[in-house]
Amino acid sequence: MTELQEGFHYSAARFRYRLQAIVSLAKFAETKILRLKLANEVMAMADGRMERITFDQNRISSDLSMDISPKISLDLGYVNWYQAKSTGGFLEQHIFRSVLKHQLTPAKR
Repeated sequence: MTELQEGFHYSAARFRYRLQAIVSLAKFAETKILRLKLANEVMAMADGRMERITFDQNRISSDLSMDISPKISLDLGYVNWYQAKSTGGFLEQHIFRSVLKHQLTPAKR
């Protein structure tokens, strides 16, 4: 089936480009590593016929990441989020974030 169901239509596509660098800063133990993460992510929208591509948003971020164990890490960081508004103009947000990541291991069968 290549057609959309009745009542739905294709209106836009978002292209997302992300460039990220991760640098190890210090190693406190075999499993405790402090890293610096720097990233720039640019997004553009294309209309349904792909005739026009316009800037949507840009996110520049930096994080300090600490591996607490082989499966758990903690990130503390900042994001500068610059986004085009549908009414015209731009919205800029300054976001401070914390992320606790836990990697799950799939059950063996």
